Amino acid sequence: MGPHRPRLPSYRGNGKSDRRGSGFTLGRTRIMRRSRLSALGTFENIAFSGVAAILWLLLTWAAGGGPAAAQSFDVFTVSGVPVDEVAESAAAARKKALANGERRAFERLFKRLTVRADHGRIGDAGAEEISALVQDIQVADEKNSQIRYLAKLTFRFKPARVRDFLRDLAVEFAETRSKPVLVLPVYEAGGAVALWDDSNIWRDAFAAAEFADGLVPMRLPRGDLGDIRALGGGELAIRGDLPRITSIAKNYGVSAVIVAHAVLTATNRGTPAINIVAETHGSAERQQLLAFTVRAGKGETIKSMLARGASEAIGLIEDRWKLDNLLQFEQSAVLAAALPITGLSDWVEAQRRLKKVAVIERVDLILLSRNEARINLFYLGDPHQLKLALSQADLKLREEEGSWSLGLVKKGRQR
Repeated sequence: MGPHRPRLPSYRGNGKSDRRGSGFTLGRTRIMRRSRLSALGTFENIAFSGVAAILWLLLTWAAGGGPAAAQSFDVFTVSGVPVDEVAESAAAARKKALANGERRAFERLFKRLTVRADHGRIGDAGAEEISALVQDIQVADEKNSQIRYLAKLTFRFKPARVRDFLRDLAVEFAETRSKPVLVLPVYEAGGAVALWDDSNIWRDAFAAAEFADGLVPMRLPRGDLGDIRALGGGELAIRGDLPRITSIAKNYGVSAVIVAHAVLTATNRGTPAINIVAETHGSAERQQLLAFTVRAGKGETIKSMLARGASEAIGLIEDRWKLDNLLQFEQSAVLAAALPITGLSDWVEAQRRLKKVAVIERVDLILLSRNEARINLFYLGDPHQLKLALSQADLKLREEEGSWSLGLVKKGRQR
């Protein structure tokens, strides 16, 4: 595959030049460019037309924040990739480390965007194909000797190129990231129920699992006195005590709570087994997300079984979210909506949030007055998928008598 490389204006950073490679240094972090960056930034998945584009550029940059400031988590950025390579020289070790780190980073991105059934499809990607998808690399904690190179790398990938790559592979994918959810791991063994106790090895399994890299950001409660006062014990979580679950959700500024209940039992042959059920509590009714059983392998410990169970639960939750948010490029539509505003700052904030919505391809501003903006949303998928994606960016889409309205949702406080 020989993707086209667009020529863009060069980026002028404030950092000092670095003779070790193309790029510049910010503190102790070095940025190496795979391609040139636009001086003003670009909207990778959304375009604002006409007056909207002008107002966006003027007001956003006057406020001191560019498009990157709108979202702390970038779906197409993979951070903290450790590399440690040895070769015949420092230069060779560094080259090997960057190449291996690049592939590992893309594997993480691929898994982030796709369901687990498609994870094996990445195998055919060549080194040159992956390199063409990289926008730039940040190098931190760099150390080297005559034959060894160590560093932590951050890769930013080109969204449009990655989308084209995945579509060429005929792999379905999602980009919408959900709002954070709070996970309450409740462990039951021998009739004893543990949530906050040190004996809750199910919580330990979740804490050790890798769930920060996906499209469903999950948080575990600290288990301090505030949590105990808000929720009480694990029995109330299993029971689905809505007032108490709502109370702890408010403590963490989340709109959804997942109660993951693991029960240690035994099979008919007397070997250990763990029944796992996860339910979600949010704005909708209480709903079961998953239910499965982990059976012990030969000589396997309970902790190992719980680790497998946590990994499987996280994978199932991620897959369910992705399947609900797959980008449907074959299905596109336009929706006209009215956005009530109290001033120009509301319109600017709405644009910031709209930029986060992966299913929106373009926003046309039709009318802007002191108390309302009328816009056309060009999007992929169906209205339900659009509504779900907008809600993750704190935008509420409503239909009343055949007309659509879009509202800014006030963000809750987080602990």
